[in-house]
Amino acid sequence: SSTLLRCVVVSSDDEKGLRTMLLKVVVVSALVVGDPLRGMVRKVARWSAQREALRRELLTLRTNSSSQRKDPKSSLEEKKKRLGICLVGQMGRLELGSKVSKLLRVNRDNFEVTLVLVTSPSEAHFANAKTDTGARKVWTNTTIHARLAGEVDRLIVDDSTQEEDPLLVHDYEIGARKEKWGTTTLRLQSHVRQWLSMVRCWRHLSSHPFDVLLKLRDDSFVVEPWRVANYSQTIKIPACLGWGGYNDKVAMMDASFGEDFFLGPAEDYYLNYASLGLQDGEHNPEHVLAKALQRRHVPVSFLHIDDMPVYTTRVLLDDDDFDEEEKRDSCFVFNKYKLGDEPRCFPSSCALRQRIHCAACPNTQGRKGLQAIRLLQSSLFASNNFSTTKCKPIPSCGGGGPTPENAAQQASQQQAYEGPAPRGNNTNTLERRRPRP
Repeated sequence: SSTLLRCVVVSSDDEKGLRTMLLKVVVVSALVVGDPLRGMVRKVARWSAQREALRRELLTLRTNSSSQRKDPKSSLEEKKKRLGICLVGQMGRLELGSKVSKLLRVNRDNFEVTLVLVTSPSEAHFANAKTDTGARKVWTNTTIHARLAGEVDRLIVDDSTQEEDPLLVHDYEIGARKEKWGTTTLRLQSHVRQWLSMVRCWRHLSSHPFDVLLKLRDDSFVVEPWRVANYSQTIKIPACLGWGGYNDKVAMMDASFGEDFFLGPAEDYYLNYASLGLQDGEHNPEHVLAKALQRRHVPVSFLHIDDMPVYTTRVLLDDDDFDEEEKRDSCFVFNKYKLGDEPRCFPSSCALRQRIHCAACPNTQGRKGLQAIRLLQSSLFASNNFSTTKCKPIPSCGGGGPTPENAAQQASQQQAYEGPAPRGNNTNTLERRRPRP
């Protein structure tokens, strides 16, 4: 009865019919079924309230953002372009060191930077417990402001509590569980919370005009200096880890597409789910993002990891991140769902591949995990779309990790292994870049 109720009520977009159904179920549950169904009714009522609140907020945000649209002519007269960065996730997983040194500082001479963090202060959790190293950050609103003082022009930290029980659309939940990729209720709820966090990000970003916008996660690690450029007239996302849809971990876009990107997934999931037209094998965040942008006719292009040098990491040490640039406190998850499992997912620089190899997270997945790690390490050092030479791994890492100091040491060791520039036509759909000198 509970499952049937969720199927009928949550899938309904008819508000009058929804109220009528709720009234009937309340009467039936009170007289016949008892407490279990009454609890379900209360849950569905909360979900209905979430939908209505989101509907009202979307209307307000669209009104505000249309009045803040940037005049193209005025942009030409400014000395600096305006960069808005949205970072979503949890404070307990928040990595800042690489973002500061390889993103914020690299771009602050050319951009006026606004950074919005929508980060929950609650106890950190991982939808996939196997990739949890056990360490946590101890950030607060105050320490984040202290850490980023002088690094950005405007900083907003939204640490309001995330939705405890976000709407789980019946068709999405059933479809995801059929796909057997380790789906749990916690994992599905984390998908919905991310879409709601993106709406909250846009709530702050829409009150200011921008030229370019970035979206990152708490655990995004910038492995190389990332200079924001060539962002006009499109949304750019990584070519890897799309699983048939669009990688939703990081994005760079012309600010004119910000409304569609930040509001589209939540709007379609909560209010127009049937319009997404998800088929078997598509009940995941990557397909929701892809369908939402395709429905809005948003142009999307794909970047090689060299041009969007961001990976997912895990926390190694419990601390507040203040001195993380002087030590390695993050590690790379050697898991195909985090690192990728194709040669094109890895950088063309052999030295950088070595750094990733030496900064692998401690294995916590047993024998099966070790086999997966070995396979990924083979891919890591294979030739890829941007390098015709196979890199040779250095036998000993020597305590190396993803820090600028270790990069300099390992680059000299790897110099003999750097491959020549790619030859011939590039037949894939990735954007081409000049090879590293």
